[in-house]
Amino acid sequence: MRPFPRWAEKSFGWLASVDGNAHVGSADVVSLEEERLAHGLVMTWIRAGLVVLVGAGYVVPASSQLTLHEGITAEVAHTADFATNVSGGVKRGSSYLDNVDLTLTFDLGTAWGWAGAKAFFYVLGNNGSSPSELVGDVQTVSNLDAPDTWKLYEGWVEQELASGRLSLKAGLYDLNSEFDVIDTGGLFLNSSHGIGPDFSQTGENGPSIFPTTSLALRLRASISESVDFKLAALDGIPGDVQDPGGTHVGWTSDEGLLIAGELAYYTSPGGGDVGEGGTVVLGAFAYTERTEHLGAMPGGTASSRNHGIYVFADHPLYAAGNGPGLSGFVRAGVADTDVNQIGTYLGAGFVYAGLLPGREPDRIGLAVAHARNGAGFLDYRSSQGHQQDGAETAIELTYSAQLMDWLSLQPDVQYIINPGTDPALGNALMLSLRSTISF
Repeated sequence: MRPFPRWAEKSFGWLASVDGNAHVGSADVVSLEEERLAHGLVMTWIRAGLVVLVGAGYVVPASSQLTLHEGITAEVAHTADFATNVSGGVKRGSSYLDNVDLTLTFDLGTAWGWAGAKAFFYVLGNNGSSPSELVGDVQTVSNLDAPDTWKLYEGWVEQELASGRLSLKAGLYDLNSEFDVIDTGGLFLNSSHGIGPDFSQTGENGPSIFPTTSLALRLRASISESVDFKLAALDGIPGDVQDPGGTHVGWTSDEGLLIAGELAYYTSPGGGDVGEGGTVVLGAFAYTERTEHLGAMPGGTASSRNHGIYVFADHPLYAAGNGPGLSGFVRAGVADTDVNQIGTYLGAGFVYAGLLPGREPDRIGLAVAHARNGAGFLDYRSSQGHQQDGAETAIELTYSAQLMDWLSLQPDVQYIINPGTDPALGNALMLSLRSTISF
């Protein structure tokens, strides 16, 4: 634990500890949980203030980038979650998380005359404590949840070919920046709506996604105006399993590869008809190295190549005047039940933009994420003498309010049924507030 200033102990002595008991006036004896939470609040305000100071040096409209030089743009953002588990789960209490994103994009054609080429660098900073430690869930209630660290998260070069119909990308790469991306699901805090847990659970250190990425080579081909195909080969074990901090880049043959492919169909523009801009996607993935089956004896022969398949649809459903109106999505996925806990996943949600008059940028959403244990995991747990529920379900209601061009606040409620599929844990109610500052 980093040193914690005495003035902050006094300032935040009112905060409730994770067992729900207040320690009013206990400036001299502060619990570890209180210390972590108060330290996180201080660091969050400092980091948010730095982001504002950086952005304040530029006059930019909403959702634009900071232009540093012709062909060179930057973006800076700070996102923070303040969360409280008010009932159920592992224990009651509060937590915080924050995330700083710093990106640089180089249009190499404009800057240096390299036609059709682009370079991208992304520095990521994470800080705080995990709300899932309070809930005990398997799907992860906050998509900011990550170890405290700063790292180079992405660094790649992309070359377009054949008038943009083909592109190659190589370097340090977040698979989830282009694969298993549901635009409508991006509003929600629960991680399952960012990438399905049937996919994110796989691999010895996860696939190459937040918060740990790996070297990769990605090919994209536009087959027609409505269909494109992506194929990527990535390090089978991103980062360093023993050290989640910092950036660890390297590959050895015994790590194998993760191969991911995705075929996407985009609905044709329909002059404002319902369904315009929708997407239907079929994806699959497989690891080249074999993984021991759940419960297999060390050194045994029971193993298989981890794999899975998923499908989703993401469509506008109703247009309200000139606003975006209502959109919805549904996603289903399956994974190898011999080596993974989650065998099947089903998620769905709706988002309505501009519900209130004069608040067109605001969005309200309702979503459900249902992750079901596979037969292999249930059999393994039973053989160890443990009872396990069949599935975990997270129901989320959220509202994002755009207060300024550069600031939004998002209150969020999640009700987690059977957290962690552990029958000893009661259903959990998590209340969160997300703040986002971006330039």
